[in-house]
Amino acid sequence: TIYRLWTRVRLSHLQPWIAEWDLDCIFAGTAGKGAADATYQTALQMEWCKLTGTDFVGASADIYKCFDQIVRPLLREILDQAGMPNNILDPYMRYIDTLTIHNTIAGGMGKPYQKPTGIPQGDPFPMMVVELVMRTWVAQMQDMGVQPRILADDLLILVTDEREDIPSRDGWLCRPAA
Repeated sequence: TIYRLWTRVRLSHLQPWIAEWDLDCIFAGTAGKGAADATYQTALQMEWCKLTGTDFVGASADIYKCFDQIVRPLLREILDQAGMPNNILDPYMRYIDTLTIHNTIAGGMGKPYQKPTGIPQGDPFPMMVVELVMRTWVAQMQDMGVQPRILADDLLILVTDEREDIPSRDGWLCRPAA
């Protein structure tokens, strides 16, 4: 409970930093956008393709155990290089590096243990962290003419036969957020 409250408050403090790297195609862990926005935007773009006779193909994928597989020393370096303020980065990394976990089964509590990888999930802060990490994937997709969408650990892509820009709410699918 304390961790979730801390991350909620700190996420609000990070909004100016997030605005520096946020993209229109990132739909989780950033303010004012969610999975429904990505779904509707993608549906509208597919309808546009149908109306204009433009061939398209799309796909989606769920990254298996995404939050559990994150290598924390690499994450620390990415967050540091991206400019996350140290007064948030240091306590966040100390918390997840020393987190003790207990499994519960049928009302009983198992032995405590620590995981060498992964970050806690279930609130917007870790989703924001994953979105920043996935930003490189966005650049690679754009270089190939693919229109990406990121929804935490779910990825969507849309490709048209002409690789042309398809109208979106901001005029282009994935650019720095306003």
